[in-house]
Amino acid sequence: KQKEQLLQVIAQQKGLFLEDGVSAFILKRSERDLSQLLRVLDKLDHASLTEKRKLTIPFTKKILNW
Repeated sequence: KQKEQLLQVIAQQKGLFLEDGVSAFILKRSERDLSQLLRVLDKLDHASLTEKRKLTIPFTKKILNW
């Protein structure tokens, strides 16, 4: 739960809104070390800005090829 909260805080600092379900999904599918999680957030941040979409589980799956 701590990493999930950390992901949400970092996402918020980037101007992203990361719902509980999306952050839990990322933690289940991604490597759990902080540097990898930050890379995932950066990729999602860039994609959401480019496509002007909010972070949902389907969008996250599409962007990260999960």
